[in-house]
Amino acid sequence: MLRPPRVDPSRRSLLRLVLALAALGFPAAVVRRAALAADPRLGEIWRCGASECPGYEYDPLLGDPDSGVAPGTAFQDLPDDWFCPRCGAGKSEFRRLSASTIKS
Repeated sequence: MLRPPRVDPSRRSLLRLVLALAALGFPAAVVRRAALAADPRLGEIWRCGASECPGYEYDPLLGDPDSGVAPGTAFQDLPDDWFCPRCGAGKSEFRRLSASTIKS
C-alpha cells in the first residue's frame, strides 16, 4: 500500500500551489521552478537504465497514476517495491538525469 510522503506544512502549501499551476496549464518551466522551491527533489527526472527498457522517465511532477503514485511524489519517496511501468525494473535500475539533460 502506498503512503503519501511526509511533507512539512509550509512545503505542503507550496506543493499545492505547484500542482494548481500545472493544472491551470502554466508553462512547464514555471511549474518546475515553483516545484524546486517546494522540494528540490521534485525537479529531478529519473530514467530507467534497464537494457530492455525503451527509456521510461519518472517525473515527480507527474507521478505514476497507473501505479497509484500521486503527482508531487519525489523518486526517493516511492515505495521500495515500485517498478518501471514499461519494463518492470526496480528502482535500483534508475539513474538521475543531470540538470543539463532535463527538458523544461
